[in-house]
Parts: sequence; C-alpha cells; structure tokens
Amino acid sequence: YPGKKRLMKKSRELIKAHFFKYKLLFGVLLLLIIAGIITDSVNPYLYGKIIDSVIQNDLHTLKKNLLLFFMVSVLVQILGILETTLGKIITIRIENSLKTVLYELVLAMNCREQEK
Repeated sequence: YPGKKRLMKKSRELIKAHFFKYKLLFGVLLLLIIAGIITDSVNPYLYGKIIDSVIQNDLHTLKKNLLLFFMVSVLVQILGILETTLGKIITIRIENSLKTVLYELVLAMNCREQEK
C-alpha cells in the first residue's frame, strides 16, 4: 500500500533516533551478559572439584574450592543484578523517549484527523 514506504522510513528514523543513541549502554549490557555466562559456566567445574576433594578427603583443597565457589556464585549474582538494572534503565529511557515523540505527534494532529 502507498504509505508503507513512508512508514518504514519513519520506523528507521525512530530506531536511529532512539536506539542508536544508547549504543554504549547496549555494549556494556552485552559485555555484562557475556561475563555472566562465562562466570556461571565455571560453577559446574568448581562443584566437581569440591566433590573430588570430599572423596579424596583433601580438606585444604576443599576449603579453597568452597571459597572459590562462593566467590564465583556471588560474582554471578552481582553480574545478574547489574544486567537486570542496566536492561531496565535502557528500556525505560527508550520507552520514555518514544512516548515523548508519540505524544508530540498526537498533539500536532489536526482536529479533523482526530475525529477519524
């Protein structure tokens, strides 16, 4: 239909205006996600080491692995909290930016267009 190209152009402009200005935050969010995945992947390995230490009755290695497991688990939780918080910040900023544009467009409409 005739307005499709105009709508697609407007959509691209909105994406450029509202999403691309947060490139840095998206990059940081991506790094947080990757760091969280990598850090969380270490947990099964450490858990296995803890089990091995229990079986071998190696108390020194067990303490070391338990401490390391605890630290990695806390780090995973911290990264998850940061990821969630940053994701919500980005979402709220983009949503508010888009709402502002939408409200401006509604206020700029002619009375005849509102009656349709």
